[in-house]
Amino acid sequence: MNRCMLQMPGDVRVVVPDSLDRITPYVLAEQGDWFEDEVRFLRVLLRSGERAVDIGANHGVYALSMARSVGPDGHVWAFEPASETADTLSAGVEANGFRHVTIDRRAVSDRSGSARLRVGEHCELNALARDGGPRSDTEPVELTTLDEAASRHDWGDVDFLKLDAEGEEARIVAGGERFLREASPLVQLEVKAGDQLNLLALERLGALGYAPYRLVPGLQALVPFDAAGGLDGYLLNLFACKPDRAQELADRKLLVLPNVRARSTDMTPSPMTHESIDMVAALAAHARSRDPVADIEQRFAALEDSLSRLRALCAREPSCTHLAALARVARDHGARSLAVLALQHVTEGLANDRSVDIAEPFLSPEPRFDDQMPPDRTRDWAFAACLEALERLGSFSSFYTGRSGEPRLSLIRSLGFGSAEMARRLELTRLRFDVQGSKHARVPASLLAA
Repeated sequence: MNRCMLQMPGDVRVVVPDSLDRITPYVLAEQGDWFEDEVRFLRVLLRSGERAVDIGANHGVYALSMARSVGPDGHVWAFEPASETADTLSAGVEANGFRHVTIDRRAVSDRSGSARLRVGEHCELNALARDGGPRSDTEPVELTTLDEAASRHDWGDVDFLKLDAEGEEARIVAGGERFLREASPLVQLEVKAGDQLNLLALERLGALGYAPYRLVPGLQALVPFDAAGGLDGYLLNLFACKPDRAQELADRKLLVLPNVRARSTDMTPSPMTHESIDMVAALAAHARSRDPVADIEQRFAALEDSLSRLRALCAREPSCTHLAALARVARDHGARSLAVLALQHVTEGLANDRSVDIAEPFLSPEPRFDDQMPPDRTRDWAFAACLEALERLGSFSSFYTGRSGEPRLSLIRSLGFGSAEMARRLELTRLRFDVQGSKHARVPASLLAA
């Protein structure tokens, strides 16, 4: 398989297979970044000189980003057992000139020894073989435990630990109890592999004193997670840490401590209709949530207040502007499924030439549309904004929607307000499915890192 090099934020270069039929090269070519909000949070979280561990590093979208953040005074240990994938990761480390990244080609589990790794076309889904199936799609790998790796690499008190091992997370925690008791990292762990939800690793971390948190994308901060409150259908990762690490992150305005919740300060708007009063109050609360000077507890309380008001307002009066604002605030809050549902309703209405009333203040579902509304094309502008938001939120990438997403992307282009990313999505979708006489469509040269 030929390779190519793509770029992520921070001038991070990632070496990947040169094929649009593979997940990572497609997503990076499409978005210029990985699709998970957590990788953007890590760029805020990690500081120069810190130490991080990436178990399940794959091509390095996390490991290389973390290496850029911690700099040469820090260190990153990246575990990737698949031979071909580890080779591309090594090439990525070299391409960035990172001397502070150590690649460990062993798989991490609850025991040392050997096993077989099931490998496929999509290396992001590689997992240890446990079903005794055919060996033709596997390769032998060496096993280690978190405790053994900590001792071998002399980690000390690592700042951050990422676990993304396609269902192996609970076993990894079981094999790392000594390290996890002695150290106090912030842990990010995958809790959803495919359609399977697995909270066992989170429960085992809880027994070791680690409390669970989730990321609030609009705040770039963590808040306590309660499994009884349900899990958003799009949420793939959760976090966990001990009280000392939680306090440190709270001091940096990156985490809301359990049982520390501020009350949102209400504002009294000028006399309007009942719906307009609620809309103004909701938008005022959302604006307070964006105040970087305010305490993170106050910002999160304001965001929750905004979401609550908009949900109630849309239940009474589901207008296009109300639903669009709900989608924006729900996305910021991490209620992505609710945002998608609101966008589906509003785009259905706009497709049927439903009018857009802009007499009251409102929020566009996509921030970049806030300052570009033409006075003579309000409906097309709103339709394009909602379609683009739905394209971004409805799936993690157009890689997964495939050819079925082409009509929406074509419509976005025809409306004339689409972003450069929407144009790339349409181009990549067509390249992937229209290529003739070749097994793989290659990444366009215009998108490759210089």
